[in-house]
Amino acid sequence: MNVLKKILVWVCWFRKRKGYGVHSPSAFYFIRSVVLETELYYAYADLKPQRKGVKGLDEKVDKLLFRLANYVQPSTVVQVSGDYPLSLAYLQTGCQKAQCFSLNEEDPGQLANVLDGRPLDLFHLPDVPNCQQWFLSAVEHAVEHSLFVVQGIHKDKQKKELWKEMQEHPRVGRTYDLYEVGLIFFDHSKVKQHYKVNFV
Repeated sequence: MNVLKKILVWVCWFRKRKGYGVHSPSAFYFIRSVVLETELYYAYADLKPQRKGVKGLDEKVDKLLFRLANYVQPSTVVQVSGDYPLSLAYLQTGCQKAQCFSLNEEDPGQLANVLDGRPLDLFHLPDVPNCQQWFLSAVEHAVEHSLFVVQGIHKDKQKKELWKEMQEHPRVGRTYDLYEVGLIFFDHSKVKQHYKVNFV
């Protein structure tokens, strides 16, 4: 996202910063302590040198992936596309006990074989062409504690519509729209609600 667009989005989403207007204690905690956390984790410094030679996402997004993995403590992590090995490293470092898989983006059907009956605890879906097929395949393996991280949700009209479809899926619980990234939870013990957060 270019600088001018970042400024525009930040201004438009100004009232969505720092969890303002969020009445749920658990959602407010998640926004303040995970999404917008500013603590300098030791892992950030360890991973920083790799940013020069290994492809990843925007550093802010990679750090978010680390915090999300640290928060969820998944046993199984799946990232679609091998184009972002550094992003997978942030996920792996966030929860070192996790078994991490990077899958070829061309074949959503391979997910079932890779999981082999295990639940999909954390699923990272970058902006790939067949995003809808990947989502529908992944939802079949989601459990109550699963978290999906979807990128490019405001990229264009088609992706915005797809994000809305994801939010309305009956298996989906709470969602968090960070503009560049969408977060999907499947815990139905909490009221289904869709939050917008100024993460830009």
